[in-house]
Amino acid sequence: MPLPAGPPQRKNGQLLSPGFVATIFPDAIGAHAHAEARAQGLTQLVVMLGNQLGRPVLDTTGLTGLYDFSLDFALPPLPGAPAGQGDTAAGEPMPNLTDAVQRELGLRLVSAKAQLEVIVIDKIDKVPTEN
Repeated sequence: MPLPAGPPQRKNGQLLSPGFVATIFPDAIGAHAHAEARAQGLTQLVVMLGNQLGRPVLDTTGLTGLYDFSLDFALPPLPGAPAGQGDTAAGEPMPNLTDAVQRELGLRLVSAKAQLEVIVIDKIDKVPTEN
């Protein structure tokens, strides 16, 4: 049965339709995140990883299919917050993003140098107008 098109739909906390949803939960010492995808390519994961890590992430897996996955990880503490990581339901420390990707998805994040296309705007000659 094909999945319905449109925004992701949830029921009982699970995605019923294609989409990618990330939720941040505050906890006693900071916050942790839960990301869930249904029928998504790795592009959505790569974008989320880049946003969380604050640097470009390239997909070199060669995987081209659509996947369902979920990922739970501790967010870095905010400045001035106590150091540490949130706890899982079992009372174990919540993994950081890199460890969670490896443990939960079987993918490894490797820091490397790569050439990327970058667009640089040096100058704008026209003054913007109001909408």
